[in-house]
Amino acid sequence: MRPDVVGEYFVCRWLFKQNEKTIHDFVAAIWKEPVPAIIFFDRLICDFDHFLNENPECWDRLYSDRILLPENALKYYPQHVLNATYYCNSAVQCEKLVYLLEIFANKYPDDSKIAFAFAGGLFNLSNKQDRRYAESTIGRLEKFSADNPDVIEIAVELAKAGVGQFALADFDRIELHNLSRHICSLNDLGRLKTDAVSDAIKGKNPYAVVDKLPM
Repeated sequence: MRPDVVGEYFVCRWLFKQNEKTIHDFVAAIWKEPVPAIIFFDRLICDFDHFLNENPECWDRLYSDRILLPENALKYYPQHVLNATYYCNSAVQCEKLVYLLEIFANKYPDDSKIAFAFAGGLFNLSNKQDRRYAESTIGRLEKFSADNPDVIEIAVELAKAGVGQFALADFDRIELHNLSRHICSLNDLGRLKTDAVSDAIKGKNPYAVVDKLPM
């Protein structure tokens, strides 16, 4: 076992014995240094997801809209919450995580990275729900995509959910400065976003029909 995993184990066991305020203060303090924080918390939910899922109330205590995050954490936190929606097995708890992402998406409507995190959270939630609720969640995802046509990356989440018909419109090309907030890779530099996203859609759903609209 890695020494860092041993340390994380004891931190995890200590943390969830504390009261809610102590946990919230601890989380807020760690996020003052966002890069180490996302590494720590990503490893925590990955290495100890079994503990969190055996004690689903711990998801509530670790992720709350009452935690006062520092401003410099907002660039990283939604992506981490998206990762948490993947590891959380409880549909009820996952829905609360998605609610957090929705708060961020509404607060920062022009941030495409947060919009994409919310869309991904909806997709992950749909995988944990029974069919009736999953269909409703996919409906939310489709509406969110329609309400945010400028964030064409959301289409990839729809493709993963089984949606098969898309119309993409964007005149921009993939550039290095916006690569960090895009689903595409270095191999897509210089390509039209519509072409790159179309390939990403077909990578998830090869039967999808993608219309690229001229701008």
